This record gives sequence, C-alpha cells and structure tokens, in this order.
Amino acid sequence: MTTLERLTEEHREHGIGPELGRLLERVVRATAPTMPAPEYSDVGVWNQEALEDALHDWVSTRLLERGDLAKIMATAATAASLRGMLTTSLRQFLINRRRRTTTSNLYRRTDAMLRSDAAFASVGAARRPSDQAWRLASARDTGLSRAPLPELVAAAGELDDAQLEVVRYGPHSLKSSPILREPKLREFLVHLLRRAEGALRIAAIAEVARRRFGLLEPRPVELDEALSIEDAPLAATVETSELAESVLARLGFDHAEALVAFERADGDAQRAAADLRRTPDEMAESINVVLAAIAEHAESPEEARQIYTLLIESLF
Repeated sequence: MTTLERLTEEHREHGIGPELGRLLERVVRATAPTMPAPEYSDVGVWNQEALEDALHDWVSTRLLERGDLAKIMATAATAASLRGMLTTSLRQFLINRRRRTTTSNLYRRTDAMLRSDAAFASVGAARRPSDQAWRLASARDTGLSRAPLPELVAAAGELDDAQLEVVRYGPHSLKSSPILREPKLREFLVHLLRRAEGALRIAAIAEVARRRFGLLEPRPVELDEALSIEDAPLAATVETSELAESVLARLGFDHAEALVAFERADGDAQRAAADLRRTPDEMAESINVVLAAIAEHAESPEEARQIYTLLIESLF
C-alpha cells in the first residue's frame, strides 16, 4: 500500500488520524517559517506556540469547516501532489489572515476599475471572477487575445516606471505599496488591452502586472480554483504547478534572486555571482537549495524538470 493509499484510508476511517496529523504538522513547520513572521504570524515570530496556533486554526477553519481536506484527499493523485495542495492551502490561509499585500491590493483595484470604468467591457460570462475576460469598450470583440505571456509582459514594459509614476514604499513600511495610482492604473490597463489585440482574463492581467512590476511575493491562488479540475488530462499539470508554487514559497527572496541571475547568465554560476556581487560559494549554495527543494517534491526526473520550468516561468 502506497503512502497516499494509507493516508486516504486513514482519512476515510478517522478524518485526521495519526499519520495525516503528522503530515499536516510537517507542512506547517516547513511552510510557515518561509513567510515573514511580522506579517504572517499572530505573535510576530514563528515559535512553537505560533506554529501550533497556525496548525489549529488552519485545520479547524479551512480544512475541516470548509471541507477543503476532503476535496484535497479526493483530488490528489500522488503523495507529492497531496503535499503540494496542502502547502498551497496553508499559504492561502496565512495570506488571508494578514493585511492586504501589494499584489492583492493591485488585483482588487484592477478588478474594481474594469467593472466600473466605461472604457472597459466584459466578454462573456465566467464561472469564477478570475476567469472574467475584459477588452477595451472601443475595440471590436475579437475574443481572447492570442498573445503569449512574455509578449504581454514586454508590451507592459513599454511604459516605464517614470511614465507610470510607480509608487513603491520602503521595505519597513506598515502599508503595502500602491504601485499605480488610479489615473496611471487606467493608463496601464488601456495600453495593455490595446497591445493585447483581444480580451484578457483578469487573472492574466494580474500575472502580467506581477511580472512587470517585480512583485515576487507568493501569489494568492484560491484552493477552490486549484481543485476545480474538469478535464482529467489537466490534473498532472495542475499538480505540478502546485508543487512549483510550493517550492517558490519556500525559497525566500535571496534564493529566488539567485535563480533569476543564474538563468539570465545562461547557467554560468560565476557570472551570476558577479552580477549579484556574491561569492561563487554563496551562489552555489542558493542553487543547491533550489535543487534540493525541487528534489524533495518531485517523484521523478521528468517531474523535477517540469517543476523547475514552471518555477522559472513564475519568476520572469
């Protein structure tokens, strides 16, 4: 009997038994400390008490009360995907407990502007808010844009920070940065939709903005969206994406920055180290941390390569 089969049987018989309980504890211990304690911990540090409180609150209000654990157990195809979805669930729970982030603030303001400004028109009806597509009201309805994400990010970069009057607060600010004030947010959206030559889902707009403005904080993806899989062939892709996000959440900014530099240097670790003004040993340590995190989640070399590819895509 595989690990997943044992956990599934235990969940069916006991809800949360000893083995599943230990797995949930490990997920909390591995994931919570990767998120800044002053923002995500109720007491400002990740001590034993804070970890236990986070575990209790997550299990009671999200996994059991909302029924998310039953959905996860029914959806997971491997032990690795189970860990990935549990990690995503915990991270989303902690994000929802904290103050609004720069990314979530920008997402909400974008959504509100698209819905209230006559310059924008919705396209079709969407089952989930993140699937709603938008175009310029003055443009013909040609359906969804065919432009790939890198092309959209490049188009977004045509307006530089000075033109958009980008606002970033310092690292010790108690408020999240607005990035774009209302008039410039509207200018950015009009420009992006015009260059897209078609409608864009708000989730795609948010991803373009995240990459354009370098917002590297973990993306708040709702668990319900990750579990609403109607086409079986997509299951492996969704699971792998969950694992990549789990790895990203654990890396921290320094290791993520090192990985970006490593890719930009075409795998030349010495050049990447020089670009970041780090020693070769420091660069090697960061890359080893990344590879170790991937190896911990992947069950095969192919899955490891897929996770690495998705990880890179999420950082650029």
